[in-house]
Amino acid sequence: SEPRVFGDETTKSASSGNGTQTEEKSMSPVYVPIYPGKEKVVNVLDDAFRPTLRDVNATLYLKGYVEQYEAWVSDMHGHGEPSIVTLGPTAHFAVWTDGRHKVNASAWTGESTRIEYLSSHMYVAPKEQNEWESEIELDGDYAAFHSWWAIAYGHVLDIHLSQVAFIKSKVRDDCRFLFFDDTNSILKGVLSAVDRPFYDRVTWLKPGQVAHINGNLTIGTHRSPLKMCCPGMVPRWGANSYLLSWLNSLTHISPEVNRTIIYANRVFPQAQHGRLMDPDHNQDVISLIRTSMAKHGRKEQLVIYDGTKTNGDGLSVKMTFREQFELFRSASAVIGIHGTGLSNMVWMDYTSHDRPIIIEITVGPHTYKEAKYNGNRYRNYFQNYWGLPMNYNHLVFAPNSTFSNVFIDLHVLRETLDEVLSKG
Repeated sequence: SEPRVFGDETTKSASSGNGTQTEEKSMSPVYVPIYPGKEKVVNVLDDAFRPTLRDVNATLYLKGYVEQYEAWVSDMHGHGEPSIVTLGPTAHFAVWTDGRHKVNASAWTGESTRIEYLSSHMYVAPKEQNEWESEIELDGDYAAFHSWWAIAYGHVLDIHLSQVAFIKSKVRDDCRFLFFDDTNSILKGVLSAVDRPFYDRVTWLKPGQVAHINGNLTIGTHRSPLKMCCPGMVPRWGANSYLLSWLNSLTHISPEVNRTIIYANRVFPQAQHGRLMDPDHNQDVISLIRTSMAKHGRKEQLVIYDGTKTNGDGLSVKMTFREQFELFRSASAVIGIHGTGLSNMVWMDYTSHDRPIIIEITVGPHTYKEAKYNGNRYRNYFQNYWGLPMNYNHLVFAPNSTFSNVFIDLHVLRETLDEVLSKG
């Protein structure tokens, strides 16, 4: 049998050598791939919310900076929103792998002699039934989604949420959902914390567990992965307008009296995966933020965030998903080094008259001692959250920065704070 593109009603049946149609005689099914529609290249660069490079030599580096983030944005978002594929009137869905960087799933319809399956990025032909961990039977229509690094909180925020918001917007209110329940239950915990009615519509699947759906199955998918980073692995975005709509529907808005400015503290031992601020320099940064807030009469509370809080016994414990959501929802500004903690900027209040302020400290144009820095210039969350209405600023690592000791130009930070905090 020949593959078909979804929506093409001229699918060809299996044929014999002389061109006449035949019935499949084998006990083994014929697997027929179904492809989503062709991706369309779209211009996503006409956006009013562009970032600002903050460096003493910003003018010198500006051209390379703009070229870099425009290339990233075009690759991530420039193939449009995901394609919708619907299988039915009965269908199966399963995620086979454990939710790290390479995640394979299957969505298919058909049984004994002919199985049509979605062939797209991270979607493959289904496994044989003796390889399934278990099977559950579900009645009604479902929509499903999966993506890479489901076990990582930062990636759940910066890609999963936009795709989940997209697929939610494309189905009826009585449609339920199939999402992957990873070992850390990140998406499960996040949805439970911030959108309980949505969470209550989800059935959670473990790796290798197959859902047999007596109804239609809707999938949102991009046909191809990103080209610029780890080719073949990183999924495309293209759904941030749906993310923004969903974020604005979430109810918790912090009263003005409880507004905050958050400094995401990235020092050892709370953070241990590189890009760590030098401890003494970190105190200088915090002191400078306090001074600038006082200078400009800012009434917010400065919160030094590292993902933990002090409980009633005086012990440091992890913040819950809900506590992190409420904290960042209260923030008028978030400052810090690129890393998982900073990905929480997605929870900020985008309905406010004043755009949320972001000062992200990241690898810049300099030649660094660390080779990985030189291969990751301007790595940032702005490209991931492209289209969200932020006052976004990039302040780069100083040339003497290493994995364990990051430094910045405090004079540049002071000027940046003076500019962004004086407008509130």
